[in-house]
Amino acid sequence: MQRVITHEDKNNNLFSVIETTYETDEQLNEILHDEKRNPHLFDLAQGLVFRCHIIYYKQISSNHLLSDQNLLIFNFHHALFDFPSMVVFLDDLNQAYTIGQLLYNDNTNLRYLDYAAIEQQMSMTGASMFWLDVL
Repeated sequence: MQRVITHEDKNNNLFSVIETTYETDEQLNEILHDEKRNPHLFDLAQGLVFRCHIIYYKQISSNHLLSDQNLLIFNFHHALFDFPSMVVFLDDLNQAYTIGQLLYNDNTNLRYLDYAAIEQQMSMTGASMFWLDVL
């Protein structure tokens, strides 16, 4: 079932934010490999499909500012994130980084929300019957 997460949503089980440190290139490569290949990082049954991993060089910053040796990884499950989603995400990330906020207009602010609401109201009887016949 689809659902739109708002900024007021208090369900922290939908995503995770992880902070780790590394000191050697070997440790960093292990962290990166795990982010790329570990299937247990996500839990589709619980809706955990997004991770933000902050990787600090040597120590976690007390002021939470990143240096040029730190990395920030956004890791999405492929069921959640396709190429068009990546384009939107990267545009929003760039905008937030360069001007410090996201600018919305009335034409784009509710685009996915509208789509999700309409899709939830659609009758899926025909689609369900098709898949029952196929399977």
